[in-house]
Amino acid sequence: MERFDGRVVALTGAASGVGRATAIRLAGEGARVAGLDIDEPGLAETAELAGGMATIRCDVARRDDCHAAIEQVVADHGRLDVFGNIAGIARSHHVPDVTEQDWDRMVAVNLSGVFWCAQAAIPHLLATEGVLLNIASNAGLIGQAYTVPYCATKGAVVNMTRALAMEYAKTGLRVNAIAPGGVQTPLVANYQMPDDVDYTLMAGYMGFRAMSQPEDIDGRLRLVPTTAPGPAGTVPDVDHPYVLGVDLDGVCGDYTTAFRTVAATELGVDEDRLPLERSWDFREWGLTPEEYERIHLLAVAEHRILRTMPVIDGAAEALWRLSDAGVWLRIITHRLYVNWSHAIAIADTVEWLDHHRIPYRDICFLGTKPEVEADLYLDDGPHNVEALRATGNRVVVFEAPYNRHLPGPRALDWSECEHLILVDAAEQGFSLQTQLPGLEPGTNRLPN
Repeated sequence: MERFDGRVVALTGAASGVGRATAIRLAGEGARVAGLDIDEPGLAETAELAGGMATIRCDVARRDDCHAAIEQVVADHGRLDVFGNIAGIARSHHVPDVTEQDWDRMVAVNLSGVFWCAQAAIPHLLATEGVLLNIASNAGLIGQAYTVPYCATKGAVVNMTRALAMEYAKTGLRVNAIAPGGVQTPLVANYQMPDDVDYTLMAGYMGFRAMSQPEDIDGRLRLVPTTAPGPAGTVPDVDHPYVLGVDLDGVCGDYTTAFRTVAATELGVDEDRLPLERSWDFREWGLTPEEYERIHLLAVAEHRILRTMPVIDGAAEALWRLSDAGVWLRIITHRLYVNWSHAIAIADTVEWLDHHRIPYRDICFLGTKPEVEADLYLDDGPHNVEALRATGNRVVVFEAPYNRHLPGPRALDWSECEHLILVDAAEQGFSLQTQLPGLEPGTNRLPN
């Protein structure tokens, strides 16, 4: 069963750009999508790309059009679960050159259209405990030179979103916004700056990254929760980074494989006698707690497994992509578990991270992980997961034989980890830039 099976989604701006990408994505996940736009040929093309989509001509600048279009969606499909206010326009002007027509058109499409559609959609979304999602812009959060009318409308959408969320806080309706940066869409392709602009005024917020693609934004819009409860009043663009607490052994490094080699040597048995499908306490290997500690100390201090441990496939590559996206990577490990080998454990850990080109911002050597204050944790240890969740933290469980009794979310590999992390960041209101062009793949950046 797909995540949006049986749900009805209506999107403005569906003829191109983010609206089109979102329509295609959600239709592929089982949603019955209705696309609203003034561009009828564009709507028809989106419908073909989506494999089927209801199309309704709608000029969001006109209140009657907005109300009539949404009533048609409900009449045709019987309900409305998600409404996306995506349609928008952008223009650049010197302030003295803004005409009354320029101002009125910007307000009509970018602000009034969002309100008229919200006004029409909310009664139906209340009935389904649905989601109203508005596309704002980081221009509405920070302000930008030569785009005063645009910034004014997007700033108003941000506060409209918050006000709507407050008004409906005691209902099942969730109202949120996304505030992306530049997105490569037809709107931007036709965008022109006025003559004689001072680009130094814009350098501080333009950054070095290329613009996002529409699929980057639809990937966030599709992450809206489909069942209550969920976040409300959020606008994904925050001042502090999204912190991911990453465990090492069993998540980034294959501890079981490395330790099995040492244990087989110390016990004088073939490795095949020590199954990889094992419990947390290694009972299948016949180890007592005392034997485990003895062999673990040898593994760290003499066999140096913290330096030679195999890396888990995809860990470094996924962590580089997450780091590029803006995730603050905090390594959290209890590798100081055994006394008298702390210097070796720390040195070998850092050498192992560098050798496998695993990025990180900081490292914490401790066992009490709730004290680290990450936004999300990635861990395989049952006791760690339970302790973190008991203190109100969110945890993704990295799949292992000894943690299958734990409820999800869980990831079978690093590809699933990356997806779940991006899902959580979006749902918690963080804006991540998922592309950093101009650099080679992360694991190749560091010298040998």
